[in-house]
Amino acid sequence: MQFGRKLSNIALDEAITSGEFLDFDQNLRSFIVGPMQAALLALKRNIVRLRHNDEMMDTNARRAMGTQFAKLDGDDLYPVNNVALVPVLSIHDSLANVIALNQAIHLATSGSASALDRLSLYGDSPLDSEMETMENECPSPEEVENWIRNAEPA
Repeated sequence: MQFGRKLSNIALDEAITSGEFLDFDQNLRSFIVGPMQAALLALKRNIVRLRHNDEMMDTNARRAMGTQFAKLDGDDLYPVNNVALVPVLSIHDSLANVIALNQAIHLATSGSASALDRLSLYGDSPLDSEMETMENECPSPEEVENWIRNAEPA
């Protein structure tokens, strides 16, 4: 099954470049990217990602994975190469985002502006949910310098 290759984004590109969905900020006296324009841009980004992810799993890779999983039976645990699952999970996340964005944009243009506020998407990276924790654990240059000075020799 080819997911991303069959999606046309001609109308989406027109909507994005038209400026019709930009918001006007009175304080800045300028147009800004608001919730609708941001959703359109996210949709475009996810369609591009879906196409890329789809290309990562060519027909041979899909058949090989299908053959491998067809041999499995029962509820036993089987070892799976994590790297082999990356394209599958990436396709899932991209496709789920494309569907959610289409639904929210449709609802928003049909009068339910809060649909964009309720939008929940998969992140660009599986590490997105851990980024704040990792940033908080990032030592300052002073902390690194102190650690080096106080480190025990190996």
